[in-house]
Amino acid sequence: MRALRRLLICLLLGVLCGVGGGYAALRIAGSSVQRTAAGDARVTILPSSDPQLLVHVHDPRAELRFRPWGTPVAVTVDLLRTDDVLLARAAFADAGARDTLVAAARRALQDALIRTALVALAGALAAGLLGGLVVALLTRGAARVLATGIWAVVVCAALLAIAGLQTRNTIDQQSLSRPSCPVVPRVSLASVVGRLLSGTRPSPTTIRALALRAACSPAFARQLRRSGAQGRAILGR
Repeated sequence: MRALRRLLICLLLGVLCGVGGGYAALRIAGSSVQRTAAGDARVTILPSSDPQLLVHVHDPRAELRFRPWGTPVAVTVDLLRTDDVLLARAAFADAGARDTLVAAARRALQDALIRTALVALAGALAAGLLGGLVVALLTRGAARVLATGIWAVVVCAALLAIAGLQTRNTIDQQSLSRPSCPVVPRVSLASVVGRLLSGTRPSPTTIRALALRAACSPAFARQLRRSGAQGRAILGR
């Protein structure tokens, strides 16, 4: 009976360490900078009761929200650098540019997810070993240190695997193409064309604003695609 009680304590503590240690590790080191051909971004992944993919742009200020999954995970992306020509080409319905952007985004998200999983597992192991040490001191059983640590990693890995499978199975490709935009840059295509006619090329910030506006507004995107020669002038072709 005493051995069973110790085993139950070890298992319970392992569960708590796996969940708590993994979460604490993500809070401390859950962000990573991902570098792709389309630009650089800081990606932060955390458990959340409000599952979403949130993209922040700081110049011009913009915020894009996607809800492509139901798993309690929030991914926040802060754009640090972008390929503005690639963004503009994607806004003007360049299929090759869009494919490049999508591939770069998926690769960056995958790399961030792998790093996040490793960070969570490391936190679970550290917390499990610490918890196992406490159990060992109370029960005078040194073997429980490693047992608790391994069990904590197993619990954390199981939770990560469940979250990953649910996210993959519930992700909706259509929702990735239709963000809600509580903050979107204001830009007028007519004013941009007017400056072009006067010989002034749009700034990188203006080009980003055009691309963001097109991503958030199907009507504006159609207007861009109808611009024809004006669009080629904006792209510098």
